Amino acid sequence: MRSALLCGGLGLLSLVLASGSAAVGPPGPAAGRAGDRLEDVTALARKIDRHVTAELKKRDVVSAPLAGDHEFVRRVYLDLAGRIPRVSEVRSFIEDKKSDKRRRLVDKLLTSSNYVTHFTNTWRTCSCRRATTSRRGCSASRSAPGSRGTSARTLPGTRWSARC
Repeated sequence: MRSALLCGGLGLLSLVLASGSAAVGPPGPAAGRAGDRLEDVTALARKIDRHVTAELKKRDVVSAPLAGDHEFVRRVYLDLAGRIPRVSEVRSFIEDKKSDKRRRLVDKLLTSSNYVTHFTNTWRTCSCRRATTSRRGCSASRSAPGSRGTSARTLPGTRWSARC
């Protein structure tokens, strides 16, 4: 059940990220486009929140309160980078007084190499569980040929990789 929720959540997150980064129409002047993109992402987040809230109410589940800055920074690093943040990263985030610091941290982590590695391993785990369940099998190795431009070598920071 937990792995199904994880994979479902990852699928939803992928849709959100893909819709937020997909450019529609010809490229225009940089001014105005960033604001439009932010409004689109905000509208999509509100729509997802409405669906989640409706499901929580349907199941009589009380949602947790918003996380404080210390908890948020730890969770977002674990979720997006697959690691706990360094003390210096936590201090830097806590000392930042700008109102959009959470959004900027998420954007920073989404463009990091840690995000790519972490989600590659996460999706492979989900795929292998499904493959094993359906008896197609799954083989794991220490290298991931072709992943991120590598060929037959161990990726830095990667515990394992699998081909399903």
